[in-house]
Amino acid sequence: MGASYGIPVQEPMWFSYYGPIRQNDENDTLDQEIETRLQEFGIGTTIPIRSQKAKELIVPVALNSPAFLSCDENSVVISFAATLAGEMEVSTETFHEKHSFEPGMKNFEEFKRPKEEKWSVSFHFVVDTGVSSRIYTLQVQSSGFPIVIDDRIVVDGETSVVSRVFRPQLDADAIEPDEEDDICLICCTEKATVVALPCRHCCMCRSCSERFASVSCHCPFCRTIVQELIEWVPENNEF
Repeated sequence: MGASYGIPVQEPMWFSYYGPIRQNDENDTLDQEIETRLQEFGIGTTIPIRSQKAKELIVPVALNSPAFLSCDENSVVISFAATLAGEMEVSTETFHEKHSFEPGMKNFEEFKRPKEEKWSVSFHFVVDTGVSSRIYTLQVQSSGFPIVIDDRIVVDGETSVVSRVFRPQLDADAIEPDEEDDICLICCTEKATVVALPCRHCCMCRSCSERFASVSCHCPFCRTIVQELIEWVPENNEF
C-alpha cells in the first residue's frame, strides 16, 4: 500500500494581511498587522509630518507626451495641450520667437532652433486671476531632444515651482487611471493623502503614515530614505 502525506494548507501572507481582517471588531488585528508589516521596511527615527492645504488650481496648458514631434539642426516642433488661447515663446539670451495659439489638446508649433543649450519655453495667458504663465526650462544637447529641467507657473503674480506627486500604479497595463491608485499602499482601505519627500510618492493615508513615521525611514513604495511627510488637506477639508 502506498502512503500519502498531506501538506498543511497555509494562507498566503497577502490574504491574511489584506483579506478579511477588516471585518467587524478586528480593527485591532489590522493595526497589529500594519505595525508588523512596517517593521519589515526597517526601523528609523521618527519622521516629521506636517499638513499642507491643497488649493484647487487649474493650469491651462501642459506639454504633451512626447513634447517634441521633431528636432533637427534647423527647427523644433513642440506639442502641447491648452484650454485657453494665448501666446507661446521660445527664448534664450540671444533668441526670441513668439506664436499665438488657440485652445486644443493636440496643438503644435514650429520654431527655429536656437543655438544655445538652454532654452525657455513660455506660455502666457490674459487672465485676471489664476495661472497667467507657465514657463519650462529645457536643457538641449548637441544631438537629441530637449529635456525639461525646470517647470514653473505664475499664479496671481507669484511664481511657483511645479513639483509633481507620484501615485503607485497598481495596474501597469491600465491606460486610464484607476480609482484604486489613490488607495493607501499599507492598509489598502483609506485614500492616500500623505506624500513622502524627497521621492514624492503619495501612497499612505494619515493614520498609516503616523505609524510609519515612528517605525520606518524608507518609502513603502520605492524604499528611498524619507526625510519628511506632508499631508495634503483640501481647503474645504473634503475630498
